[in-house]
Amino acid sequence: EVGERLLGALAKVLDERFKEAVVGDANYQMGDLTKKAILNFIDKEEYQFGDLTRAIQQRTQTPSQTKPKGSAPTAGIASNDGILAELDKWDQALQQRTKKKH
Repeated sequence: EVGERLLGALAKVLDERFKEAVVGDANYQMGDLTKKAILNFIDKEEYQFGDLTRAIQQRTQTPSQTKPKGSAPTAGIASNDGILAELDKWDQALQQRTKKKH
């Protein structure tokens, strides 16, 4: 029993040190890097439905396509409705997974 506890403690320490060395966070959980990258990309502290689509749309619009803040999103990505539809599907799937976790 003492040997098992010792091995368990050693495994935990090694896991934390490996995570710290690879990703810089000993408490890293699967998906943390992706979440951080998305939040950085959308320039927000918390994700809300449609944020990713809007961020991509803003980055790909030419100045003449830019709408005033608060306007409803349109097919601004080079008039490609297919891309926007796929991004909306992705947003919906992410929102559903987030609801299931809480």
